[in-house]
Amino acid sequence: MGRLYSFMLRVARGFIRNQGMLLSGAVAYYTLLSIVPLSILALVALTHLIEEQQLVQALSTYLDMVIPGYCVFRSKSPPEYDGSRHLIPMHSATRI
Repeated sequence: MGRLYSFMLRVARGFIRNQGMLLSGAVAYYTLLSIVPLSILALVALTHLIEEQQLVQALSTYLDMVIPGYCVFRSKSPPEYDGSRHLIPMHSATRI
């Protein structure tokens, strides 16, 4: 039991000495920084393959599972955005 305590103490000291909290925060920040644009590109690609209403319904269902009661997702887009999906062609989204 003494060896386990000694090992845990060395790990904790190394974590503090190497600024583990700062490094883990940086990893989380850069992960979110890369996941958000990637998910936007995935949604743009999916709108070309799946019907928009079906995609919105699936997305709101999954968001409601992750954040219960918080999903205030609009099922209908505003009139000024209807039909503007063609402004982002699929071939230009894949070149990024």
